[in-house]
Amino acid sequence: MKKYLYGFKLYFLDALHYRFNTVVTLIFSGLSMLVTIFFWFLIYGGDTEAIINGFTFSGIVTFFVIGSIFRTYHYPGFMFAGMIKSGELGPALLKPLNLGVSVYFRSIAGMFTGMIPQILFVLCIIPFAARFLVWELTLVNGVFLIGFFVVGTLSNFLVWSIFGFMAFWLEEAQSIMWSFAVCAIC
Repeated sequence: MKKYLYGFKLYFLDALHYRFNTVVTLIFSGLSMLVTIFFWFLIYGGDTEAIINGFTFSGIVTFFVIGSIFRTYHYPGFMFAGMIKSGELGPALLKPLNLGVSVYFRSIAGMFTGMIPQILFVLCIIPFAARFLVWELTLVNGVFLIGFFVVGTLSNFLVWSIFGFMAFWLEEAQSIMWSFAVCAIC
């Protein structure tokens, strides 16, 4: 397990090496979040106390802000497909580590580096949007949040790995993965 955690640390530091990507992600993800909140404000007709189908404006904004923190896109299938296409999969399988676990930790490192700009932006807007946020942070909710995050990352990893392994049978598996990625974002 020590070697996988060390790999996680290296992948995390490698992703932080490109600071410009972090700044651009911070700007565009923040802009996207503000536009979405503005659209929800328009949907609720400017009445922040209104209830539409059992959902309040505060509940929707809280759900979107928390969801945007944990919504990070990292697709390990592209890594597997690239390894298959370039012939790097064979030598990687001969190394004394589990390739799936190694790629999973690399994926988690990418997700955490994607969370950093989101968390920074949320910390910047909290003073202005605190009245619209509904926080019910208890120990049980925290445990469920961590549990759902682990299950979500595992299922994301497994689904994208299946798409990546389609490269054994398809000449160009990346087109299918890009199609699925676009549909998943929408």
